[in-house]
Amino acid sequence: MQEEGNLTCRLELITISPFENAEEKNIAHVFTTMEEIHVNKFQPELSEVQYFQAFSIKEGQKLITENPENFAPSFRVHFKRFIEKLKK
Repeated sequence: MQEEGNLTCRLELITISPFENAEEKNIAHVFTTMEEIHVNKFQPELSEVQYFQAFSIKEGQKLITENPENFAPSFRVHFKRFIEKLKK
């Protein structure tokens, strides 16, 4: 979080999520914060972040359902796995 957003906070690893398709292959380490972070304090490092948007889990699910083309295929997969792990 420090490198991507210039923000220090406690994180919890939720899952390690591999992804592969014709365009990309990656392994994401998916974390969640342990405290509320006000989005105005998040200052993305532009060389580390291609796109930034803040939303709740419910909002994210709705956004992805309504406009999946607005999200990278890998993000959709990692987000789904994140939600599945949170339910456990």
